Amino acid sequence: MFDGVHCGHRKLLSLLKQKANDRNTEPVIITFSNHPQTILAQQNNKKPISLLQTNQERFKKLCALGFNNIITIPFTTEFARLSAIDFLNTLCAKYNPCYLLLGYDNHFGSALSDEKNIDTKKALQDKGVVFERTDCCVTCNGIEVSSTQIRKALCDGNLSLANDMLGEPYSFEGKVLQGNSIGHTLNFPTANIAAPESKLLPKFGVYESSIEIEGKTFGAITNIGSHPTIKEGAPVIETYILDFSQNIYGKEVRICLLRFLREEKKFSSLAELKSQIEKDVAQIRP
Repeated sequence: MFDGVHCGHRKLLSLLKQKANDRNTEPVIITFSNHPQTILAQQNNKKPISLLQTNQERFKKLCALGFNNIITIPFTTEFARLSAIDFLNTLCAKYNPCYLLLGYDNHFGSALSDEKNIDTKKALQDKGVVFERTDCCVTCNGIEVSSTQIRKALCDGNLSLANDMLGEPYSFEGKVLQGNSIGHTLNFPTANIAAPESKLLPKFGVYESSIEIEGKTFGAITNIGSHPTIKEGAPVIETYILDFSQNIYGKEVRICLLRFLREEKKFSSLAELKSQIEKDVAQIRP
């Protein structure tokens, strides 16, 4: 799935580019257009998984790493029943690969483990396809890097670990929307964007951040939460930009979370909330 395109993914992709270069051919990424858990969760009546990236963010990051050939496969209940041999026959017929590289911990084919995959490897060799599985496992602070561990770190408020595993700050992209103007009332106007559907919201609270607007980056402070002091509601992502007064309604922005400052809190009054925001801003001023 390459959710997050974290440092473990990037090590695998770097190896793929090297192998393609050795063979004088093009590297191609095969991924899903939807996370398998979106289908499997429905089957098991579980809550759908929250993703680290929208598809747009994921593909943009993969392209930035130099991959312009990306094959996306919709994950369906029918696809989940495919055997490894059936999948490989389809793959070879449609794309004629000369080399196939898998991550150390992933497999293909319905319920097939690596030990049961010997016939699959032989089938590939018979087709003239070199099959390899990388043995590299990337760790960070003694923890195996994975999308699951990054989600856990974000939910725990351990932004530092999540960002280290991602290799960049966790971020949100969106269009600046008209808010309720409470920030203007408090003399801290904010740029609000909608929480992307299906994307993971980290632990509710206040974060030191940066915001990119039309190619320029500004220091900022971002609140992610449900406005408990004013009126509880749907989660919001609102960003106060330091020393900034331009009207940016309708503009596309990217908000990068740099440091977790404090948890969300319900204050007894707007005056108390304003006082706390002043303290939050003082923490991040250079």
